[in-house]
Amino acid sequence: MKGIRSFIFGIIFFILAALIGYGLEKVIVHLLPSDLAGTLVRVFDVGVHALSFNVNICGIIGLVISYFIVSYLLKK
Repeated sequence: MKGIRSFIFGIIFFILAALIGYGLEKVIVHLLPSDLAGTLVRVFDVGVHALSFNVNICGIIGLVISYFIVSYLLKK
């Protein structure tokens, strides 16, 4: 039963992270000047060309906030 609960919270973690990252990106684009917003929203390639993945700062912030929310919910 605990495995199913962890799986469900894992799915919730990634969905919540995507929503937070996307919303944060939209807010940053509308509120901050274009220089700073461009830096925060720009996609960075990490890794070797064939094995690389793309990240942006808003997505990382979304993952961190989502981690804290889901870990708080798991403690309850």
